[in-house]
Amino acid sequence: MKTLYWLLIFTLIYSVPLFAEDKQASSYQPATNIIGSYEGNVFNGDDMDPILTIFFLNNSGELVGKYAIKEDYGLEEGELSNFRVESNYTVVFDWKDNYGTGVLRMLFASNYKIFYGFWGKLDTETSLSWNGIRQ
Repeated sequence: MKTLYWLLIFTLIYSVPLFAEDKQASSYQPATNIIGSYEGNVFNGDDMDPILTIFFLNNSGELVGKYAIKEDYGLEEGELSNFRVESNYTVVFDWKDNYGTGVLRMLFASNYKIFYGFWGKLDTETSLSWNGIRQ
């Protein structure tokens, strides 16, 4: 039920496709493996907060994402862009929300069902936890 709640909120807020068409997805690796929604936790402020992270292909065929952090006062929403592959199973995005911009580096399991990530304001300062499990 919790997963359905998050997906409904995200769909209503952004109206984004959760799954890509085969013709767009075929040109991306590992992008096609990452596409989907992940529930997890992110270090936010002075504690860990629940987060929903969704990856999808935009109209230009680029892998991008959206996220929603459940804070005490409501949801903090943000965007992920500038996808790049750093090494096997490690990808990097730029994040942007009302608090600023920065970098998110994620290490995915070989089956892409879980990731452990670290975020920060600069590429050299990605030390704050951000993780997710595919739903």
